[in-house]
Amino acid sequence: MKTSIKIDKKHLRWPSPAEMEDDSGLGGNLSYYRVGKLPWREIEEIMRWEEELVNELDAAEDPNDVMDDDERDIEFAEMLGGLDPGVTGAVLCLAAVGCVPFASCNGGVFGDTHHETHPLVVFFCKAAHVDPLIDAAKAAGIGLESEEGHVMAYAGDIRLIMKFAHAIVERKGRFGHP
Repeated sequence: MKTSIKIDKKHLRWPSPAEMEDDSGLGGNLSYYRVGKLPWREIEEIMRWEEELVNELDAAEDPNDVMDDDERDIEFAEMLGGLDPGVTGAVLCLAAVGCVPFASCNGGVFGDTHHETHPLVVFFCKAAHVDPLIDAAKAAGIGLESEEGHVMAYAGDIRLIMKFAHAIVERKGRFGHP
């Protein structure tokens, strides 16, 4: 998948408080809920767990067997907060640096059917976020494009989205978060 970085700072917008309320349908996502800002230590723990899960899914003959295990299903729900494996870390990192993620999908990379055909995270950000986000996107090798006032981070490989999350953690100070 060919990716590019195209963000027009002048056309970014910030959602109103009413738009950001749970179940508001922010950005057309009828399943939207506001992701809170977690402590970095907790985010990094979730990212390690997510990486282990993605490795397990990659190695599985049938990833659905891993995901359909009742005991593991509870663990998935708790650790991923209803988000897809592979994009959770990026969503949490974006929220932690002050962005408002409102849609994400792993593109069905583990064999199941999803709304999108490739991994992505869509979010609102402020102009001050753009330069460190571009730097993180370049370090991870993902695309970053703005449209309709929001930004989409995307890649053809779920591991690049996970690499983007790590790149944000490495640059958190540039977002004003030690």
